[in-house]
Amino acid sequence: MGELSPFAGVTWSDGKKKPNVALDGELMFDSSDIIDKLIKRIHPDYDLNAEEEKKWREWVDNHLVHAVFANIYRNVPETLEAVEYNTSVGNLNSFNRLVIKYSAAVVNYFRLKKLKNKHNITDERAALHGAAEQWVDALNGRKFLGGLDPNLADLAVFAILYPILPFQSGRDMVEQTRIAKWLYKMDRAYEDMKLRLS
Repeated sequence: MGELSPFAGVTWSDGKKKPNVALDGELMFDSSDIIDKLIKRIHPDYDLNAEEEKKWREWVDNHLVHAVFANIYRNVPETLEAVEYNTSVGNLNSFNRLVIKYSAAVVNYFRLKKLKNKHNITDERAALHGAAEQWVDALNGRKFLGGLDPNLADLAVFAILYPILPFQSGRDMVEQTRIAKWLYKMDRAYEDMKLRLS
């Protein structure tokens, strides 16, 4: 199980950049739908309608992703940091990397202004830190939202937060909220899962 390049499996659909995958001959564009279909293949009896898990997966899609996006592109240095990382994982020559880095910075600046207005984000860090605290509160003392083992909501939150940990926004979040302990446990659970699958 390897890491997915941020440029792989992404297309424009309805003017939005979305992941896509073909499963059973069906092209799917929504991350949650992709995960649902994959989990049903692995665990046919998995209850995708468990109320708490469903609520928090929707929260990831409707709230957390926007708070993260607003943070990694909130200013020029952080935008360049994020784009530099994304361009470093592909097979791009230096010229293409440079063009993508600066054009993506400009595009994401304008996307951010629109996103902040749409989702009523006035302080990017407060939005991200508030989301991290909201997640820790939802755990209510449990190791994971799924109890002793992560459920799909745990995996969805981890999938959104883990990639930003090397960035300034991720480092600030870990230092200034209570999320670090859960992230550590999730990282260990993820590594254990990779070992079992290999």
